[in-house]
Amino acid sequence: MSDVPDTDYQIKLYDAAHDGNTEEVERLLSQGLADANTDGGVGLALVYAAYQGMTNSVVTLVRHNADVNLPQSK
Repeated sequence: MSDVPDTDYQIKLYDAAHDGNTEEVERLLSQGLADANTDGGVGLALVYAAYQGMTNSVVTLVRHNADVNLPQSK
């Protein structure tokens, strides 16, 4: 696997975090399919999970080393 996460998986991570699908967030991160600190062209999963009030997604992302101080590119 390349050091750069696949954009499709990053989008899946964003969608799962945004929707509060903690199991999918956990799966994508624990299997190394997505990175908690890469935006994949759609924004940071942490930002959108927090914006939507998806506390469990936020906790899961932070447990997987999401940087709470990382600025969003969009």
